Amino acid sequence: MLERRIADQELARDIFQDTFAVVLTRLRSSPLDAPERLPAFAHQTATNLALGAFRRDSRRRTHADSDALDNVPDPAGNPYLALSRDQQRRAIHRLIAEMTVPRDRQLLLRYYLDEVDKASLCAELDLSPDHFDRVLHRARGRLRELLLANGERSWSADE
Repeated sequence: MLERRIADQELARDIFQDTFAVVLTRLRSSPLDAPERLPAFAHQTATNLALGAFRRDSRRRTHADSDALDNVPDPAGNPYLALSRDQQRRAIHRLIAEMTVPRDRQLLLRYYLDEVDKASLCAELDLSPDHFDRVLHRARGRLRELLLANGERSWSADE
């Protein structure tokens, strides 16, 4: 049955050996209720092991589709997106600059825009990790309030 279902003869032999090991282990731990059903038990065990082998093999496959990758547009190549990102970055910088608490400005700029890691900022600002989280939460809240207060204001590059 395994040789018919599995094209790779080595894999079929391996699953055959694994099936025998599983069946023998099961029989040594507890006998079958109906000994006449031993062939069906061995058949189902082999089927389950073969399915497991196919699933493992399909998860391990990492075939890259080069044609599909070539068709993915490069976001950096789109001048409209680059301009839009630049305008957003400037608007965020202006909004953060309007914040009244200097530590909020420093924390938001360094953590989100400069991507400085939390441990370094905690050391620089002399904050514990828990206190850092609370300060960051409050800073984001104040930024959100400022953003809502300036919601009707235009954030274009012309300002």
